[in-house]
Amino acid sequence: MEDASKRRGVCLVSVEGCPVRDLNDLQNLERLRRKVRSPEDAERLTVEELTKVPPRELLRYLFEAFGGRVTTASLGRSSGKVLSDWMEYEKEPGEEEVLVKKVQVLFRITFPLVLSYSVNTAAAFLQGRSPYLDGEVPLVVLANNRFSEEDERELIGAMRVLLF
Repeated sequence: MEDASKRRGVCLVSVEGCPVRDLNDLQNLERLRRKVRSPEDAERLTVEELTKVPPRELLRYLFEAFGGRVTTASLGRSSGKVLSDWMEYEKEPGEEEVLVKKVQVLFRITFPLVLSYSVNTAAAFLQGRSPYLDGEVPLVVLANNRFSEEDERELIGAMRVLLF
C-alpha cells in the first residue's frame, strides 16, 4: 500500500532535517509545533514557507486542513473544479494570478493559527465575524472579487489580534 504522504507530495516544512510530508498527520504537526515558542515564531515560519512552497501545494494543504467547501468559498469560487484540476493535474489556473495570491493569503492567515492553536481555531477565525474587520467575516473579505493589498493587510491584522 502506498504511503499517503508520498502520494500527496505535500512537503511544506523541514523539521530537524526530516521533511514534513503531511501537516495533517498529528505526529508531524506536533513536531513542528514544538519548534514554535511564540506567536512570532508561528508567523515567521509561515512567511518563510510561502517563499518555498508552490501555491498548488499550499492549496492541497488548505483543502486537506479545512475541506473543500471552506477553501473554495474563501477563494471566492462557487465550484472547486478549477481548484481540483489545479491540484490533481498540475494545470496552472490560467487567468488566475489573483487566485494564486488568495491561496497564499489564505495560508498566511490560517497556518500561524494552526501552529499556535488548531485547525478548528483557524476555521472558526475564517468563518467568524472579526471586530478588527468591522464585523466582517475573514472568509468573505478574502473571497471578494475586488480583493486588494489593503484587504490582505487587514486580514493579517485580524489574524494577529487572535494570534497575539
